[in-house]
Amino acid sequence: MPRILVAGNVNLETSVLVGQFPIEYAKSRFIPHGVSDNPAGVGWNIALALRTLEIDVELAAILGRDALGQSLIPEIASHGIATGGIVQAMDDSPRSVILVGEEGRAAAFSDLKDALAQTYPLDDFDALLDRVDHVHATNIEWALALGRRAKERGKRVSTDVQAIPSVDDAYNRRFIEIADVVFFSDENLEQDAESAIQTMWNRGVQIAICGCGADGAMLGVRESQTIATLPATPTRPVVSTIGAGDSLVSGFLSGFVSGLTPRDALARAQYFAGHMIGEPGATRGFLKKDELDRISSGQV
Repeated sequence: MPRILVAGNVNLETSVLVGQFPIEYAKSRFIPHGVSDNPAGVGWNIALALRTLEIDVELAAILGRDALGQSLIPEIASHGIATGGIVQAMDDSPRSVILVGEEGRAAAFSDLKDALAQTYPLDDFDALLDRVDHVHATNIEWALALGRRAKERGKRVSTDVQAIPSVDDAYNRRFIEIADVVFFSDENLEQDAESAIQTMWNRGVQIAICGCGADGAMLGVRESQTIATLPATPTRPVVSTIGAGDSLVSGFLSGFVSGLTPRDALARAQYFAGHMIGEPGATRGFLKKDELDRISSGQV
């Protein structure tokens, strides 16, 4: 079975159903079952989704030495995700609050504590590399060195640079330059997605995938010099779009490392992401592998 190492942030996410935006002030209100706490963060979202799709996962993350950090590790392990790569190096663990409104609109408030100033120990990372086939380095600062090390060691590397304004974005271009597979969003893109993909090809990227929200996703494969747009495939009404991009990443990687073509892997991933956004929270609507395979093959 293929094994993927995910390097990325893990935090506790509090999700609150607020009804609508803007939020009308009230000193107190009751929302039965409208507040939930779950592990979250890009690293966790992708690791859990991959594990749900029956991919073996190693997780490299940096948590705090606080009670929250201590409690998150056994929770992560309970899902079958290897936790040997989790380092407790900060005083406090990251937190986030997600306000979820109508029609899937959501506002995220993230407090990464000291995560952006951290350095992950490369010796520990080298030990993890010996056990994996693919490394997904999210675009948090400390993961950049891990992506570079993985590339030096001959591992295939992917990254998600999120809603970049352009391929030349000063922060994210460093991640693009180390990756074989790049995911990004057209949400803030100041150039057309096709030209962004072609620029990535010129910088060594083999496969580029642009998430286009309700318009689907664009796939660019350097080897065949082809660019195609695949439609979105929602399977139920949208409740929250938080985590949709992470689900697209996970759905694609799970199929790709298992031998699917890039196009087939992305088509399958569209169903995975389209189902996940039918529930609030970034990790609460995952299809299991057999369910995804059945739906994506039209056997429903």
